[in-house]
Amino acid sequence: MPELMQIPIHQLAVSDINPRKAVEPENIDALAQSIEACGLLQNLSGLRVGENVMIVAGGRRLRALSKLLEAGKAPDTVPVLVTDDEYQARAWAMAENTARTDLNPADEVAAYSEMAQRGIRVPTIAAAFGVSENHVARRLKLATLSDAAITALREGKINISQAGALTLCQTESQQTETLDMALERGDVSADRLRNSILSGRVRSTERSVRFVGLDTYRYAGGAVSTDLFSEDVTIEDETLLDELFSARVDAVRDELIASGWKWAEFVEGTYLASWELERGKTVIYSSADDIPADDRKVAGVYFCIDGDGKVQVSHRAMVRAEDKSAAIEAGVIADDRPKAADGTVKEPSGDDPAALSAALLADLRAVRLAALQAALLKNPVLALSVLAYGLSSGGTLRPLELIIRDQTNAPTAVDGFHMPDALQQVPEISDLKHAISIHSEECEEIIINRLVRAIIYGFGFGRIEPEWADLFEQAEPDIRAIWRPTKDGFFSRAPSSYLDSIYFQIFNLDAQHADAREFAKMKKGEKARVLHMLFDPDGARKAYRLMSDTALARIEAWIPEID
Repeated sequence: MPELMQIPIHQLAVSDINPRKAVEPENIDALAQSIEACGLLQNLSGLRVGENVMIVAGGRRLRALSKLLEAGKAPDTVPVLVTDDEYQARAWAMAENTARTDLNPADEVAAYSEMAQRGIRVPTIAAAFGVSENHVARRLKLATLSDAAITALREGKINISQAGALTLCQTESQQTETLDMALERGDVSADRLRNSILSGRVRSTERSVRFVGLDTYRYAGGAVSTDLFSEDVTIEDETLLDELFSARVDAVRDELIASGWKWAEFVEGTYLASWELERGKTVIYSSADDIPADDRKVAGVYFCIDGDGKVQVSHRAMVRAEDKSAAIEAGVIADDRPKAADGTVKEPSGDDPAALSAALLADLRAVRLAALQAALLKNPVLALSVLAYGLSSGGTLRPLELIIRDQTNAPTAVDGFHMPDALQQVPEISDLKHAISIHSEECEEIIINRLVRAIIYGFGFGRIEPEWADLFEQAEPDIRAIWRPTKDGFFSRAPSSYLDSIYFQIFNLDAQHADAREFAKMKKGEKARVLHMLFDPDGARKAYRLMSDTALARIEAWIPEID
């Protein structure tokens, strides 16, 4: 019958039955420190052989106790479960090494934390319990959790992975809220908890960190938060990261210019939309890598940082409008500038549509379309001609497959724009019976209204078709009847040089005229304010430089060229 007895340590020895043969001395030293700090947590098991007891389970503990006894730090006797049955002893030996039950993680956290508070280092704790140092470090991290979280872990309401995610919380309230969510949901994964906790924080996997480099950020003094339970690293100093990102972008720009390009412009975002970047510029080659050094002197490229934090340079190089003359003289691009009868190059008016942004051009096209629609409402016969054309031309409008969709006919910046009342009032017919019973003129009104609202700008995709130009000329739409340029709606959104050209046209000034030079020296905001006043019919424009009737007529007639 097995019996738990206090046996003097000098009567104990490790049995050959004990399966653990090789023992590292440093592990024994660590276990001795653990026993000294926390006591003997588990008794030994042995087989009686004469007056001695041969230990079959607990050989490491016996070695550690012997060292403590030699140092005067252990009692002479220790508790041993003793048996006279060799078969029983062998069963204990096997059970000790094959069926050992792990500690509850919460109890493990408490044990490691107590040892750490006594000054015992992580390697020593790891060796004492026969686990890895990383395992101990993770358990010690869990010791920072609230009592409620530790209790939930002990009771199995959350698992060890969920508890690990909770260590990422920066405040007690955030930890409480996240724990409550985990307890309420029950099935929420550790990864989902982690993503919720780290929401809004910059992680090492984001493109800005990859572009700058985590080591560079750390070398600059940036602090990070490391998650022991995953590979997540979060950035604590976003301001520093932004500064390093900008500096790295500037360095890339300098490198590109040093390689021969006249300019290199950074584009925010993760990809380069070439159809937008090429607006108002001349593409000179299909591949920027093939452009000779001499040609680069008048051209440039765009670059961005992709999602992996890598630099992406535009495949095609471009010549800006202001560099076009130099590029023509250098023979880089062909001279396609308009010529006068004597062969000389016509000077541009200054209000080149290419100088306007894509958003502003889209607004101007919407205004132009609204003006055309309003004109067609006054000319039903012409509108029906458009329908007849669509029904017979094999285009988008086909018999029995009519799809009537209202087109965008209002700018995003509505300042200075007035939608015609006829386009705002959309007549309706409740059902077919009603349509049959009403007068044909009422049906015609609805048909015309829906028809003109569905007309597509230019009729084509990204181009103006000849039929559109013919219709526009025939309908004679009055753009200025529904729109006038204002500071917020137009002038502040156009380039400064574009504003100069408008001013020069109004007063019929040469660029070298004193008034022209004075206006050109103004800041863009002041130019926009002056032009707004001049185009405002209720403003004090007549007092401005004794404006002539001719100048006023030019103001009333002026509309931007957009195609």
